[in-house]
Amino acid sequence: MTIDKEKILHIINNDLTGYKLEIVSHTDSKLIGITGHILNETKTSLLINADSKKYISKKDGHFRIYGEEISFQVQGQLLVGIPKKRSKRKHKNW
Repeated sequence: MTIDKEKILHIINNDLTGYKLEIVSHTDSKLIGITGHILNETKTSLLINADSKKYISKKDGHFRIYGEEISFQVQGQLLVGIPKKRSKRKHKNW
């Protein structure tokens, strides 16, 4: 399977609302494995709709994001910030 870097960058550099998200790892071990749709995002957290609505710290986790044609894992630190500012960031190690 080839990695479509452009699609991944497009997703992480724009508003994440509506995407399905799975928590792969997190400093709060109770959150690992939770899956839900992103309802809202702030600079530092994601509001997801799982069994109940939960705010998840971005910087403390590693997430799998599911798009229409792609799913990928991303370090939460790359998601920190508002979308407008994330889009101006240079992503290293691609």
